[in-house]
Amino acid sequence: MRITGFLIIGALLLVIQTSILPLLPEWIGRPDLLFILVVFIGTSMETFRGTVLVLLFGLLMDIFSGLFLGLYPLLYLILFFVIKGVSRHILIEDSYYQAPLVVVSYLFTTVGLFIFCSIMAPENQFYWSWRDILLQLLIISIISVPLRHLYDRIFPVLEHKQTTVWSLRAKQRNRFKS
Repeated sequence: MRITGFLIIGALLLVIQTSILPLLPEWIGRPDLLFILVVFIGTSMETFRGTVLVLLFGLLMDIFSGLFLGLYPLLYLILFFVIKGVSRHILIEDSYYQAPLVVVSYLFTTVGLFIFCSIMAPENQFYWSWRDILLQLLIISIISVPLRHLYDRIFPVLEHKQTTVWSLRAKQRNRFKS
């Protein structure tokens, strides 16, 4: 239920991101809502299920973006494993650290995307504007806080399992052992 629920949420966010947000004026920006969900999954979900979800989100993003096949799954998987690696040594699950984590992750992912696209297709001119990137970073940092709180409310609902006779108490999750 958890993977299916997050897959539905991610698909809805991607539809909103690609169909409704482009209709807004350009000065409002076009935040990457799916990216914020990927960062949330990286900080709060176990490795196997998170990897499956991030890979599926990358494939969905590839379908909608149409750049290079496999680019978004690769970027999202690298981002997921970097966040997992950092979260083992630093406590980043607190909501105070989510906005800076999303901003830094988005900046590095955008730079990686630009460099990769420039190397793979040097004959094409890819658009890079610091004004647009900084606007995106500002919007993503503002939006990431309420979305994080929303995901914190949804995550336990999707994790809820039926208790059976054999399992009388829930297992405690050890966040340092994965």
